[in-house]
Amino acid sequence: MSSRPRRRPHRSGLRLWLVPIAILGGIALVAFASLYMLDHHVTGGISDPKPESAVGRYVRFEPTLISDALSGLAGMTAAVLGIVITVVSLLVQLTAERYTGVAQMFLRDRRNVMVMAYYVVTCVVGVAISLSLHNEFVPRAAVFSMMCATAFGLIMMLPYFAYVFRFLEPVNLVARIEAEAAVDLAIAATTRQPAAIVDGQAPALAALEELTDITSNSISGKDKIIASRAVDAIKDFVVGYLDVKNRADPRWFQIGEHIRDNPDFVAMDPESLRDLEADRTWLEWKALRQYFGIYAEAQGEMPDINYLIAIDSCSGS
Repeated sequence: MSSRPRRRPHRSGLRLWLVPIAILGGIALVAFASLYMLDHHVTGGISDPKPESAVGRYVRFEPTLISDALSGLAGMTAAVLGIVITVVSLLVQLTAERYTGVAQMFLRDRRNVMVMAYYVVTCVVGVAISLSLHNEFVPRAAVFSMMCATAFGLIMMLPYFAYVFRFLEPVNLVARIEAEAAVDLAIAATTRQPAAIVDGQAPALAALEELTDITSNSISGKDKIIASRAVDAIKDFVVGYLDVKNRADPRWFQIGEHIRDNPDFVAMDPESLRDLEADRTWLEWKALRQYFGIYAEAQGEMPDINYLIAIDSCSGS
C-alpha cells in the first residue's frame, strides 16, 4: 500500500515524455507512410527519360543525384530548428528574469508548440525519405513534399520570430495572463466536479500574484505603462469574476487545500477564514490584498499608480 503513492510521480514523469514522443512519432509515421504509399501506387517508379513538360522535367529525380541533397533537407530542417530553439530560449529566459510564469505560458501556447512540432516531424520524415531511394524507384511525391516542407520551414522562421517578439511584449503578457485566468476561473467555478473546483482555485490566485509581480517589477523599473496595465488587469479579472460568481458552485467559495497554504491565508485567524468562506469573498479579498501590497510599494516610487488603484477599486465595487 505504501509503494503506490511513491510510483505516481514516476508514472506522471514517464507520461510527460512518452505521450509527446508517441504523438510526434505517430504523426511522422502517418505522413511518411501516406506519401510512400502514394508513390508506390501512383507517382513513384523509374523516371521518364523524355519528359513532355517543364514540371515533368523538374520532378525527374535521379536516385544517384539526389541522395545527398535529400539527406541535406533533413539536416537543414534540424539546423533551422536549432536556430529557432536558441533564439527563442534566449528571449524567453531574458523575459522570465523580469516576469514570472513566462516559460510556462510560452509552452502552453498552441502556436509555439505547433511550430516546434512541425520542425521535429519534418526532420523525422526527412530521415525516413532519405532511406527510401532505390536504383529503380524514386518516391517523387515524398521527395517533392519534403522539399516544400523544408522551404516552408525556412520561410516560416522570420514570421515566427516576429510572433515570439509580440508574444513576449509585457503588455501582451499582461493581457494574456488575465484572459487565460478568466477563462480557467469561469470553467472551474461553474463546474460540478469537486476535484476540478479545488484544482481551479490555485491558478486564480497564481494569476493575481503574477500580475502583482509584473506591477512590482514595473514600478522598480519606472515603467508606468506596464504597471498601469497590470493594475487594470487585476480589476478586469475581478470584475469578470463577479459576472460568473452568481453561477458558481457553492463549493467554489470554500478555501480549498491547494490555496489554504497561501501565505496570505496562513497568516489569518481561522475565524477570519471562516468569515471569508461565509461571505464568499476570498478571491475579492485576495485581489484587494494584492492592491494593498502594490499601494505600499508604489507610494514612494510611483504614486500615480495609487490613484489608479483607488479608481479601479471604486469602479470594481
